[in-house]
Amino acid sequence: MEAAAEPIWFKPSRKRVVIALFVAALVPTALFVSLSLLPEGHRPEMPLGRLVVLFAFWMAAGLTRIVPALLVGGLIYAVLAGRVRRDSAGLLIACLLAGGLAAVPIDIWIGLRDLIGPAPGSRFSFADAGGSIYLDCARTAYGWRDYAANTGKTFTYGMLGGAIFWWIARPKRHATRSSALQ
Repeated sequence: MEAAAEPIWFKPSRKRVVIALFVAALVPTALFVSLSLLPEGHRPEMPLGRLVVLFAFWMAAGLTRIVPALLVGGLIYAVLAGRVRRDSAGLLIACLLAGGLAAVPIDIWIGLRDLIGPAPGSRFSFADAGGSIYLDCARTAYGWRDYAANTGKTFTYGMLGGAIFWWIARPKRHATRSSALQ
């Protein structure tokens, strides 16, 4: 009779973790950009070349979020690496939450900046179709609601990245501690 398999505590290879971090950051960014480019009413008259250029431009803009996501995601992975069993549902939950947290540092910075207030002497207002977001340099109630909705959406895309990271970096089903040490 064979002994029960040991719990999986080993870490995946560094190469696999790095690939997982990059793919987990790129896929949600590409999805977000793709969905953002879809107009409310489909415009078939838009040439494919223009759509490709728009996608490339917005993808480049979206890549500015990847560096903080990689730094925060890598830091969270380093902290959790030896603390969560690799074969548990806790690992998936940890990856989902870490992905969400890794996606929102820029949003948190923007919110903190708005709490501190504008630079002395600056005056601006901004509104979108739903209402005023800024009025005389201060975020309005509608603006804070809009900020919370966008930060929540970013967190959700980050959770998708966390799920992708978990899927790539998780150990194989047949792996055990003894096979990982060989």
